[in-house]
Amino acid sequence: MPPVRVQLPPICSTEPTRAPNDRRGTCDGSDSTDVRRSAARDDDSPHRAAGRRSTLDGGWGSLMRTMRSLHVSFALLGTLSLSLTGCPADRPAQAGDQTETNQRLVATQRIEPRAHDRTLPRKLGVLEAAERRQLAFEVSGRLVDVLEEGTRVEADQVIAKLDDTLELAELRRADAMLADARAESKRVQGLSKANAATGKQVDTAQTQLSMRDSEMTMARHRLRQRSLRAGIQGIVADVVAEPGELVLPQAPVATVLDTSSLKLVVGVPGYQVSQVRVGNRARVYVPAAMSEPLIGWVERVAAAALPGEHLFEVEIRLPNPEISVAMSAIPDVPASFDDGAIGPDPGSLPGPRAGSEIASEGAPRDSVEPTSAPTPGDGPAPDPMLRPGMNAWAELIAESFERALVLPLQAMVEHAGERVVFFVEDGRAVPVSVAAARISDEVLILPGDLPYRELIVRGQHDVRPGDPVRVDNRVLREGRAS
Repeated sequence: MPPVRVQLPPICSTEPTRAPNDRRGTCDGSDSTDVRRSAARDDDSPHRAAGRRSTLDGGWGSLMRTMRSLHVSFALLGTLSLSLTGCPADRPAQAGDQTETNQRLVATQRIEPRAHDRTLPRKLGVLEAAERRQLAFEVSGRLVDVLEEGTRVEADQVIAKLDDTLELAELRRADAMLADARAESKRVQGLSKANAATGKQVDTAQTQLSMRDSEMTMARHRLRQRSLRAGIQGIVADVVAEPGELVLPQAPVATVLDTSSLKLVVGVPGYQVSQVRVGNRARVYVPAAMSEPLIGWVERVAAAALPGEHLFEVEIRLPNPEISVAMSAIPDVPASFDDGAIGPDPGSLPGPRAGSEIASEGAPRDSVEPTSAPTPGDGPAPDPMLRPGMNAWAELIAESFERALVLPLQAMVEHAGERVVFFVEDGRAVPVSVAAARISDEVLILPGDLPYRELIVRGQHDVRPGDPVRVDNRVLREGRAS
């Protein structure tokens, strides 16, 4: 096979135009340095050459020859490289080379508009009963019965009772005297119609009837004071008195908690309290009871901060679903006790006389309270999902958006003194200002919508508006670009 002959092109000039007599870097392949050196050797006289050889030793001459050889070698390498690439001026420009070189490698995340709530950072608090009533008797006496802790009760249900033997006897006596007064008043009125009684007799009979009626009212009241009612629907808690103990007036006996709804009190710093309004919604997380949050609402915002803490109390009310369902299923429980459960045997006391309120068939059911023991509700109270004392986290919702773009905060960059994010549109980076966006919990909330969907989330610090970009999420996930 015959050898291939390669004709190298002339070396191109890579320096600015020089003077006509300056032949450095010209395309004729000559070297101005060699020319000067050759001229210098031709001009040297034999005497000067002899003096030079006498001055320089053999080592200096060898060094000079080595340098000349290296100079020639570098010149040949430069000639070969230029011959392979050609002169820049002679090489035609390739379309798209610069665009391909300047493309920025980025990763994107698709963004769609959706409903979103802007929340404040989570606040820690302790659940409390919506209402808590500490119950006590108005009179003193011996405690004969009290319901156990955890018993479910209705609002008008008796939870504790004092010995009412004397009060019940007094009530029966007052009832009998009232029956006599009514009979006497009726007799005198009949005589008066027959002109057989004077006006004074009629007035006296009426006065006696009024007095006996007042005595009956007082007897009923004193008997009611021997019973302690719940006052609210809930669960009995904190029973501090035992049957047989002497109870003093206003001494606590038990507490009833209304757990159909609970409240959570959290502290909000001053720079956030202006974003909280009564009626705002809140998401409440109770790790000990459930994984999903409950939705509550702000019921109270303190007018002043707690002394020394610079925190404003915010009260959140939330439902207790299981308790609410259980309470709605409770059958009606009579407020009165079973006759004769506690107290004297009714047969040992004088029976009601004819015409008395106790014996009257048409008398109201509650005209006289029968003697009985506290009656619990229908079975034990169910285990509530939420209990007072549980720790809970609250996310106060400061603002709600029906339609907004939620962007990761890391996508935001500074450009020309403005906060922007970049989207990809037709292969190029498009900046969008986020100066009006809300910042909440490591996200940017941009109300409304945009015509762009592909948000640059990695590589955004290397792009400029209008730069061509190449999306390669796989490459960026592997960490080969930033």
